[in-house]
Order: sequence, then C-alpha cells, then structure tokens
Amino acid sequence: MNTSTITPAVARVQGLALVRVTGADAVDFLHGQFTQKIRGLEGAVRACGYCSPKGRLLAVFRAFPMTDGAVGLLVPASIVEGFVKRLRLYVLRSKVTLEVAAASIAVATGEAGAAALAAAGLEAPQTGRTTRADDAYLLGLTPAAAVEGFAAAGARTLLVSESTLADKLPVVEETDDRTWRASEMAAGVPVVLAETLERFTPQAANLELAGGVVFDKGCYPGQEVVSRLQHLGETKRRGALALFDAAAPKAGDAVYFEGSETGTVIDAVSLDGRTLVFASVALEAAAAGFALAPESAAGTPAALPYVYRNVLKD
Repeated sequence: MNTSTITPAVARVQGLALVRVTGADAVDFLHGQFTQKIRGLEGAVRACGYCSPKGRLLAVFRAFPMTDGAVGLLVPASIVEGFVKRLRLYVLRSKVTLEVAAASIAVATGEAGAAALAAAGLEAPQTGRTTRADDAYLLGLTPAAAVEGFAAAGARTLLVSESTLADKLPVVEETDDRTWRASEMAAGVPVVLAETLERFTPQAANLELAGGVVFDKGCYPGQEVVSRLQHLGETKRRGALALFDAAAPKAGDAVYFEGSETGTVIDAVSLDGRTLVFASVALEAAAAGFALAPESAAGTPAALPYVYRNVLKD
C-alpha cells in the first residue's frame, strides 16, 4: 500500500485550539505549572504536560513563543475550556492573561509535506524549532515512524496562523483529523482527551520519551510523584501502538492481554477498515501486543520512534 496516496501532504487540524498567554509574569507562571521548561523558549517548540497534584495528566500540548511576547499553547480543543479555567485559578496576583484565540492550523508530514512547504516558498524548521513566515508560525515537531496507510515517516511541521493559512498550500480538509492524530501516534506523542483526564502518569503514556518531561526544572503540580516514579525505576505501563482489522475503540476504552484488562486507549483512528490504536498498557502487553476485547486476537504491534528506557539512566 502506498502511504503517499493516502496521507495528505498538508492536512487541516480542527482539533487543536490556540491559547495566548500574555503579561509580565506569563513565562514564570507557566514555567511553574508544566512538566517542561517555559523559560528559554525563544525559537523553540516544546511538548508539555500539565498534571494534577497526584501526577496524573490533565493535558498534553505544545508551547511556542509568539512575536508579540506572548506564549502560544496548542491544546486539544475538546479540553481547552477546562484547561484555561484551571490555570486561571492559580494566576492569583500574577500579571498573566489567558485567552483562547482564533487560529488556522495545519500539519505537513513526511517528504511530501516538506515538498509542499518548499513549493509554497516555506522552509520546514528543524525539529524542536519555530520559525515565522508571513502570517504563520512553523513549528518543527518530532519525527514520526512510518505506519503503512496511516502516517508518513519523517519530519512534521505544524503551521499556525491567527488569520488564514496561505492559499497556495494544498491543505486537505479532514473532519476527523486522521492525518494529525495518526502522525502524533506514529511519533509516540500522547494526547489527553475529556475521556482520559487524570488516567495516565506522564511515563505511562511515554511523555518523557517524547520529550515532554524534564527532571531538572523544579516544582510543578505533581512533580514529586512524577520524579519519584522516574527515580524508582521503569514504569509498569507504557504507551504502545498496534494495528487492527476492526472498528476504532474510543479514548478511555479498556484493552486486554491474554483475556484480562491490561490498559486504556489513548487514541485511535480508522481508515479503510483498519484501525491504528495507541494505548497505555502493562509492559508485557506492550511487548507482545494487546487486544480490543477479552476474547479477540491481539493487534499487530507497530514501531515507535524511540525505545522504552529510563531517560535518567540511559
């Protein structure tokens, strides 16, 4: 199967919302809230987690600097209202303003995506870097592994504009965001949706392997739990990717190993009768494959772009 004929080079992303954070204390405030550093963000884009005091994920998102001194946060649209409301509770007397801004967002994936950007006179940024072109921010995301029929291998670029994306880009409209969601799964980057709020520690969803957790930045909500889990050794659960000839489960659904429940669906997307599932599962199921029902066969494991490891020891 030729993935280039299925995966659009550039696809619209409807499921992300842009939160603009401004004010004299914005950077320091955000730095104390998340699993990732917000200080020193200049020219960068970083995956971040927002945790409850119990170390469970409330959101996974990207942070990047905007030209007017604001910090941009790209948050799943389905949880953005609660995300902003919760952060505002902790602003207190800090000079910080959070607002959800209108934005047009698209993702360019793989070689075809890079070629589409080049044809439009845009240069894809390096991984982890942010550039500006006309009215758009270009964010260089971590590369994805190839998943036949779902995700193109290689670099990914998010394009974010507070007006409209350039008409000369061949942007494909998708109501289910399947290109974006599949590329995130193939890059091993978890998502937290309304159905999975506070279901996962960062490590159980591979967030630290995807570059979304640092262990030298100081305190944030849940930091003691996250740090203790890392220093005690490997987590007992990991995010795993698998392919199925079945309908897509919903985020939050149970998955199984040898007939017993072993974990939880993080996200899933279907195309042409096949389904790609990213789930947080017990380590034995991550290695051997998990199933969508107690009596059904395990799916075919798909490769992630990193290996399971303790990032503080390896």
